[in-house]
Amino acid sequence: MFSAPTTEGLSLMQRAAPRVARRVLTRLRGPRPLAGLAVVAGLLSASAAPVFAATAASAAAAASTSGDKAASVSAGAIPHGITLSGLESWLPAAAALSPGAALPADALATMKAQIYAARRYWHANVVRFQIIQDKLVGANGRVFSAAYMQDIRTVTGYALSQGLSVVLNAQTEMRPGFTRDETLPTPATWSFWRHLMVFYASNPGVIFDLFNEPRYCSWARWHRAMQGLVDDVRQAGARNTLWVEGRWWGSTLAGVPLLRGRGIVYSFHHPGAPWEDQAPVTVATWNRAFGNLASRGIPVVDGEFTNFAGGYHFNHPRALVRQYLQYLRAHHIGMTAWTLLPGVMNSTTGYASATTEPAGDGWLVKQWFAGLG
Repeated sequence: MFSAPTTEGLSLMQRAAPRVARRVLTRLRGPRPLAGLAVVAGLLSASAAPVFAATAASAAAAASTSGDKAASVSAGAIPHGITLSGLESWLPAAAALSPGAALPADALATMKAQIYAARRYWHANVVRFQIIQDKLVGANGRVFSAAYMQDIRTVTGYALSQGLSVVLNAQTEMRPGFTRDETLPTPATWSFWRHLMVFYASNPGVIFDLFNEPRYCSWARWHRAMQGLVDDVRQAGARNTLWVEGRWWGSTLAGVPLLRGRGIVYSFHHPGAPWEDQAPVTVATWNRAFGNLASRGIPVVDGEFTNFAGGYHFNHPRALVRQYLQYLRAHHIGMTAWTLLPGVMNSTTGYASATTEPAGDGWLVKQWFAGLG
């Protein structure tokens, strides 16, 4: 049975402009800035909360009563679901500067409404949460926001209770109050995962997406950074499935040097290039960027698919998106789609609605999810 959230969470989207930004304007993906998108800003306010230094012992004790239950994608099932950005996008700039500030209650309620819709209306078996690394542990990895961790646990626990697997992702791209824009894992990334492992290490329903969209790096630098992070997580005892994203903003796995270790899934975003005009949108591009790897029996997932007017958007999208989704299924490649916001995946503030081309591909994605069972 699904437990529906309250309608309180719908208030944010009902107040929002009908078009939303995929990222704040300070964020660039390669040489092309985000343009043509309206920014939803000034909607939220939050009061600061004290900063607490949490010990592993106290956190473990809290976990025993938290309801962080295990759920997992069935063996052999293709992971399919929604990437949700509420843990990063709905944090006001003023609150972002305070390590102990929590998200507003209506933002958390909105995320619960999105999670419920992902499971109930979009036929998802997984949700992916983007989490601001430096908000949780600071740019140096030496602070800890207990309030932000509680927000993470609240939405993760709710998703698990709905029978969804949860992908947790370390996000370091620029946000209000967080401007480091770390391009590869840093010591703070290890601190981030060390804190999350207190609650989720070896929970079969929780997947660790180790670092969002590596960029400005060679494969050699990528391999050193990612192998070190994989080794650290495994040596700490976590047996969770790991998603490891390719380079060039995670858009390609072409030429990837494989990592040592078990339970590794190679992830890509935006098939073949950060923007649709930077590589031909063809089967040849897909083969080179990720399909050839999947054909070798190596687990691959599209960790963040985006296709809507005003953002990343295929030319002739209706035909190409159908072809792309068929390609993924033939190669046993899963996908999470970004995101439940009006004009992106859903066509209105109602999360059961779906965009149709030329506005977006929500309806096509929903049908594809339904067909996966």
